[in-house]
Amino acid sequence: MTNDQFDKLYKHMTERFDLLHEEVGEVKQEVQGIYSHLDDIRGLFDTDELEPRCASVQLNRHEKAITEHDKKLTALLRRRVA
Repeated sequence: MTNDQFDKLYKHMTERFDLLHEEVGEVKQEVQGIYSHLDDIRGLFDTDELEPRCASVQLNRHEKAITEHDKKLTALLRRRVA
């Protein structure tokens, strides 16, 4: 192989590796975008799971408060009647 042939081969290989490097960079960006979207979706699922739990806790707290008020009102009404 002559120096000229080697130089052509080296130039061609360098160009190919540069293109591959660019393509790998693009694929990495696409994968990062996919990861970002998956994180967003996971966040939505976390929110969808968390909101009903919060509402349930709040509902239980209100129910407990209403029960306590009911007991107090019943006691007061019994005192007035008696």
